[in-house]
Amino acid sequence: MLGADAGTGCRGRMPGLDVGTGCRTGRAGRTQGPGRRIGRPDRTSDRCRYDPRMRRVLVVGISGAGKSTLARTLAGELALPYYEMDALHFTGPGWAVDEDFAARVADIAASPSWIFDSFGYPEVRDLLWEHADTVVWLDYPRRVVMPRVLRRSLRRTVRRERIFGGNRETLAAWFRRDHPAWWAWSQHAPRRSEITHRTTNPRFAPLRVVRLTTPAETRGWVRVQIKT
Repeated sequence: MLGADAGTGCRGRMPGLDVGTGCRTGRAGRTQGPGRRIGRPDRTSDRCRYDPRMRRVLVVGISGAGKSTLARTLAGELALPYYEMDALHFTGPGWAVDEDFAARVADIAASPSWIFDSFGYPEVRDLLWEHADTVVWLDYPRRVVMPRVLRRSLRRTVRRERIFGGNRETLAAWFRRDHPAWWAWSQHAPRRSEITHRTTNPRFAPLRVVRLTTPAETRGWVRVQIKT
């Protein structure tokens, strides 16, 4: 998921991408076709910074990774309109889905700039990936995401917090397979596999990818975006 800026050197590149102009990736980088590399952001140099073309952004990962928090932060710093996917999807009691959800997302996707906190529901997933210019992937291990999602769901349940469409997470919902905690555990490997596939799929090129594997790595990358 890479974008190229041939002949301009490192300026204007996202960390973690190598398109043959001198921006080094970490040791985990691997080539994906001519001039394409995906890897961890380079910790040894701050030359490869925010790309001003980062205007249509997907923040992806499993439940509990911190997608919404990161998307809101980036939206504020980069002056991008932020859209919370679940708030668009669920709009009424009983987790009712907006009948115009796909059309609304299509309208947003066609606009000049946006940031979503989601991999995308099936009916809009390909559309979003085709329109995105950048994907920020929070690829955290289970040991990081599970405590987060458990704490969040416990808080929502105990405090009876109203979330998307005025709905609540209930005690009964904890025993369902689609509860966030169960989902984060059971879908961790499948979600990583699908994101990996999409990040190397020519269908979605050119697409820049930032793959962050720890919260500390994410904080460091965000600091670079803010300073640039």
